[in-house]
Amino acid sequence: FYKDFIVLLVISALIGIPVVYYTMNFWLENYAFRIDFPWLMSFASIIIVVALALITVGFQTYKVAILNPANTLKYE
Repeated sequence: FYKDFIVLLVISALIGIPVVYYTMNFWLENYAFRIDFPWLMSFASIIIVVALALITVGFQTYKVAILNPANTLKYE
């Protein structure tokens, strides 16, 4: 289950990083004092998003795994 989720996160990161990089450079070049947008910020944000996604999916999977199927079927 995690494998499919990781693939989606990697694809979105590969699409999102260049878009964010070019957008931020375009936006920042309009200022009087030019600064560069560091690549490290993009990678740090991706690591944080992946960690939060894995924690969330893992927690939800754990909650479903410990449920008693008899109790679930009784109310359906």
